[in-house]
Amino acid sequence: MNNNTEQFTNIKSLVNCLASAMDLTSPETREYYQRLTYVSGQLALQAGYRDEQLTELVSRLLFKSVLSLLRDADYSFHDMRLSAKNFQNMGTTLFKLIPDPDDASKTLKAGTSDKMIDLAEEIVKSMDEDTAPLEFAKNFTPKNKYPGEVAKALEVLRTKDYAWMTLFYGTDLFGELIKHNISVSLDDTVKLTEAISFLIDFRSPFTAMHSAGVAASAVELAKYAGMNETEQKKMRIAGNVHDLGKLKVPTAILEKNGRLTDEEFDVIKEHVFYTYQIVSKVDGCEEIAEWAGYHHEKLNGKGYPFGLTEEQIPLGTRIMTVADIFSAITEVRPYRKGMPKEKVIEVMRENVERGEISEYLVEILIAHYDEIDAVRAESSREAGRRYFNAIEETEKAEEVERRRREAEKERERVQREKEAAREAARNERDAAKENARLIKEAKRKADELAKKEAKAKAKEIEETVAKANAGVKVIRKATKKIRGSES
Repeated sequence: MNNNTEQFTNIKSLVNCLASAMDLTSPETREYYQRLTYVSGQLALQAGYRDEQLTELVSRLLFKSVLSLLRDADYSFHDMRLSAKNFQNMGTTLFKLIPDPDDASKTLKAGTSDKMIDLAEEIVKSMDEDTAPLEFAKNFTPKNKYPGEVAKALEVLRTKDYAWMTLFYGTDLFGELIKHNISVSLDDTVKLTEAISFLIDFRSPFTAMHSAGVAASAVELAKYAGMNETEQKKMRIAGNVHDLGKLKVPTAILEKNGRLTDEEFDVIKEHVFYTYQIVSKVDGCEEIAEWAGYHHEKLNGKGYPFGLTEEQIPLGTRIMTVADIFSAITEVRPYRKGMPKEKVIEVMRENVERGEISEYLVEILIAHYDEIDAVRAESSREAGRRYFNAIEETEKAEEVERRRREAEKERERVQREKEAAREAARNERDAAKENARLIKEAKRKADELAKKEAKAKAKEIEETVAKANAGVKVIRKATKKIRGSES
């Protein structure tokens, strides 16, 4: 952020705003980003980071947190038509307008801060509300390995009892973390809210150009209504964030082609309340919160959600209301074309006749219709180009990813075949060795058997010979006896 210009707000308020906006997307994420920021900051503090370095860490955390939000459609935007992979690649396009935290003039190594954020994410995701904070701190074991500086910061943090108690029970995590708040200029706030408007509108092709058109129309109306340059910039901020609360509205309702049911309209009506609640907490944006959060109030008191009367509706809100209606009916939507000039003027005057919007501002709009519409159209087209360029980049990335997956599958197939061939060769070698062993064993047994048989035969012969010798002796004895008797 540019700190050389006059302060408008501060980093703490803007981080809080963005984190609260991201928490709108799902009840399960409530306080997740606040806790992630707090733990990241505490790790950085234990590592000795201060002031500018801490601000850089927070800036980088914004990048990673929003990109993470975009990456997981089911976790963040339940009915998003684009896949999570699509939105991850869209993130690259979205963040081109946010100041780059990797600027060469920075003092903090991106790799170190990323690892601290990764560790913080592990800690927050491992939290168990039924476990006492200090017990959790003692027993938490990271699943991943971290560099020495990061691992050391965790060990130091384990000894800081207050940090773990604050993490579990704290109500102002940003206040606890950002002691040295960094100022943010009005121009930098405009840039950041432009990026937030893309986050809001890029959920669907039905809304891809809306905030840009509203902001441009509102600024032009403000100019012709006599607002000064500072007020016009604040009006642009209001236009950028006027639909912030729609992050909580399911895409199916946003994209419905036809009349909403009463239940669906009740959901839609909530969005301005959330816009007001979040923006009003940003330091310096109290007036902007009214301009943005009241834009569905009507001068006749029949608007929502506050039901304000004409006396309670400021000029900035009246401008935003006219700009919102004007942009909504003139911009092209996937299910319809924008209204022609004559029809737009007719609709706007009908709203005036019903006592809903400012006749003064509508007459300004009509008097400068072509100029205002030209600016609105160009801003909408530029937003549309960003959106569809992101879609095109995503499709290219998906094609590259598809080819990569196919190549990976082919590599895996070849690897399996090689492994199978190696396994077959091993089996063949093992079989050959086993056959050789069996043959050797059979030969050994045959030799042993042959020896046994030879010994048995020899013994049999010996016995036969012995018997024969015995017979010979008997014969000799008999013969000798006969000869003796003859003498």
